[in-house]
Amino acid sequence: MNDNQNKYIDILKKAVYDKISILINDLTVDSIVKIDLVHSHIDYKTSASFQDYYFRTLDNEELLLSGSDFFRQFKIMYAL
Repeated sequence: MNDNQNKYIDILKKAVYDKISILINDLTVDSIVKIDLVHSHIDYKTSASFQDYYFRTLDNEELLLSGSDFFRQFKIMYAL
């Protein structure tokens, strides 16, 4: 690429970066956390119990590898 093409690409990158920075700010991140994390995974009891089960399983690799019914329990908790 020549110098003009590189300059043009840099201008486009900055424009995209600026637009993304406007759209994603502290308010949008807080909103996403409140809606997606709190509402979907903490307030919703079924999801919260699955999250608890999932993280307990990840924390205890020995239980995961030694248990014979992990996937059955996982499917029940995840409603598959």
